[in-house]
This record gives sequence, C-alpha cells and structure tokens, in this order.
Amino acid sequence: MKKCLGLFTLAFALLFAITVKVSAVEVSVADEATLETCVATAENVCKLSADVELTHSLEVGKKVTIDLNGFDIVAKDGMTDDSLIIVLHGGTLTIKGEGSVTATNTNASARIAVKMSKAGNTAAFINENPATLVLESGTLEGTSFGISGNGNPDRVNTNVTINGGLVKGGTTGIYHPQSGALTVNGGEVTGKTGIEMRAGELTVKGGTIIGTAVPTETNANGNGTTTTGAGIAIVQHSTSLNLVANVEGGTVKGYTALYHNNTENNSEDAAAKVTLEVTGGKFEATNDGENAIYSDAKENFIEGGEFVGKVDEKFVSEDLETKVIDGVTYIGESIPENPNTGDNVVTYILIGLMSLIAFGYASNKLRKNA
Repeated sequence: MKKCLGLFTLAFALLFAITVKVSAVEVSVADEATLETCVATAENVCKLSADVELTHSLEVGKKVTIDLNGFDIVAKDGMTDDSLIIVLHGGTLTIKGEGSVTATNTNASARIAVKMSKAGNTAAFINENPATLVLESGTLEGTSFGISGNGNPDRVNTNVTINGGLVKGGTTGIYHPQSGALTVNGGEVTGKTGIEMRAGELTVKGGTIIGTAVPTETNANGNGTTTTGAGIAIVQHSTSLNLVANVEGGTVKGYTALYHNNTENNSEDAAAKVTLEVTGGKFEATNDGENAIYSDAKENFIEGGEFVGKVDEKFVSEDLETKVIDGVTYIGESIPENPNTGDNVVTYILIGLMSLIAFGYASNKLRKNA
C-alpha cells in the first residue's frame, strides 16, 4: 500500500512539473559568448554584470529579457554588421534596467541599436511569428537609428512597444517602413525626426517624441528616411502599404510637431491607405517653427488635443469647439472647464488688492467715526 502511495505521489509530482510553467532563470552575463548562450533559451533573464562588446549582431529568436543592470552593450572596434541586436520573427525581447545598447562606435559599422527582423523567412512563418520588442527602461542609441525596421516583404509583422527609457537616433529615433505595430506608452524618442512612419500602425498614448532638426524638410527616398525636423513624420513609402497613425496622448515636439506629406507622390489610391487621427496629446512647434500640425492632403482628423503653434481649421473635425488660452489652442474635450490662466491670475490679484484697499478704507472710516 505504501509503495502504491509513493508511486502515486511521484506521478502527481511529475504531472505538476509538466503542467506548471517554469520560472524565468536569471543568468549573469559578462561577455558576448555568455550573452549569446543566454538569449538562446526561452524565458531567460540575461542580467549584465559588465559592459559587453559585440563583434557581430546578437540575434534574438526566443522570448527573453536583457537586464542592462547599469551596464552597456556596445560595438567592438572593427564590427562590420549594421546593428547590435536583431529581433527575429518568433522572438520577443524585453529590455530593462539602467544602461544602454549603443551603436555609435566610429570604428565599427554598427549604426542601429535594435533592428526588427532579418531577411530570409517564409511568408507563412512570418505571419504566424511576429518579431516583438518591448523597451521598459534603458537607452537604445544608434548613429542612424535607435530602432529600425525594413520594408521588404520578409521583414513585416513586427511589434514594438515603448513603455519607458530613451530611444535616440542620429538621424531618426525610430524608423518604421514595414507593416507592423508601434506603440508608445511612455519614455522618450528623439532624433532629427523622432519617429518616421512609412508603413504600419502607430499608436501614441504617452511619452515624449522630439524632432530636433531645423527646419522641417522632406525628400523622396525609396530606400530610407525622407524627413527631418518633425516630431512624428507620416510619410507613406513608395511600397504603398497601409499606414495608420493614432495619437491619443503624450507630447510631440518639433519644428513641425506632427507632419504628414505624400513625399513619394504616390497615387490617389495609395494615398487613401493612409489614416491619420488625433484625439489627444500635446503638440508643440519648437525652434521657431510655425506649425504644430501639418498635412498636405488630410482634413478633419483632429478631435482633441493641445497645440502650441499653428493649427489650420481644415484639420479640425467639423463642429468642434476651439479655444485659445495663453497661446495654447485647445480642441474639443481637451478644452479645460476652469482654466487657471495667467490673465485670471492677474485678475485675481487685482481683485484681492482692491478688496484690501476697500477694507482698509472702511476700517479707517470706522475708527474716525468711533
């Protein structure tokens, strides 16, 4: 009987071990070889214990986390690959912790911190296995791009989510020419243009997106970026793929904060695949720029938000109220009910002073009559 009970207990334990998800394993990483081994096993947390120099791109095809832990991943002198990390289809990479992935070594070819996907997969595999990146904290910086995709058909189906941290590009913070999703919930994205969307779906719910170049300029380019000087640039690629941009929150700054243009002179049918919607957020024209919002063709796409700079009436949805308070244009539900403006503050001070004078006058008169 005891023997049967022991076998039953063992069988139950084995069944429990099979059905319960295995906890993530934390691996201490101090060099390239250990990092490559770590990312090859799903659910691993690769926690840096030293700066890591890469001699070639680190390819991530499993669900793993890199904890920078105050250290940096950089290119070794002579590296010939164009990116430090490549997230493959079927891979999910989460980056967290203080530290950086920095592709700025002038003695190496790496110019992209994280590249989304790699050429060579079949369409069926791509469709079923997205390449996914989640940035929780830390810095992704590249001489060209902090994060970049590719518009070729074997690079589509990507998911990028920015929850925190900093994404910085010498040219563009995030370059997105492929069919895929980019969601900004927090953090900061910056470059000569913060984000250039040429295909795919952009959703902005929070964070700060900054374009630093002056002025806003755009030039046709079938193989790369087109626009500088915009916080967010919405410029459909010559591939004429669907392009959707939804801004619900966050802060967008640039010589032109949000810029849409048919730079490639795509056909009317192709241009109709571009959808632009603004329901909230703050848009600020900086560096003496004029336009908070610009589009060469779209109208009635703003339903809310705060704008510092010019907002053409044709961009605002019909029948929505617009109100300017202290140089900020508020639209729709974004209009504050009881704005505490500078003018109001001055009014309140004047009323207070007048009340004090009146009170002093009345008190003095009472004393004289006493």
